Amino acid sequence: MDAALEIAAERGLKGLNMTEIAARVGVVPSALYRHFEGREAVIDGIVDRTRRTLQANLERARHSGGNAREQLRLLLQLHLNLLRDHPAIPVVLLSEETALGDRNRRERLGETVRLYRQAVTELARKALENEDEGRAALAAFALVGLAQATAVSALVTGEDSDGAGWALELWDLMAPLLFGAPSGA
Repeated sequence: MDAALEIAAERGLKGLNMTEIAARVGVVPSALYRHFEGREAVIDGIVDRTRRTLQANLERARHSGGNAREQLRLLLQLHLNLLRDHPAIPVVLLSEETALGDRNRRERLGETVRLYRQAVTELARKALENEDEGRAALAAFALVGLAQATAVSALVTGEDSDGAGWALELWDLMAPLLFGAPSGA
């Protein structure tokens, strides 16, 4: 999966093929077919792996011991780390082939996005300390949007200099607007 993501980051999804993946991991192409039926299965694997990683990040944030605001900030940091470590994730997930291609893959991707957004919205609702669904959904949209915009900017410019730091700083500026002043402030 890591080799496939590296190739996708360099050449886009169209450059992803089993021969190149095999070369990157130091095996013959036929060895890959023991694990994946083909290129489509690799793409499916990336979608599924991303889902599992997002879920693990959510669990890590929820169990971090901080309050809901701190958990949201940690979640943003984890999301930024994921996209920094694997800049091709947006390339793969937002590609025409993935987002508009195979119906089952598209449905799994849509479900992944919905479940992640719902979980972030629920965490934001806890940070709000009320049942303001609209504001919680807005906070979730802001968090995911910051991470995605940072990743796309880094991918397009080839620079990862301060993007993650800026995203976290912007989150810190937006948090009082989204959630009100922190308790005790």
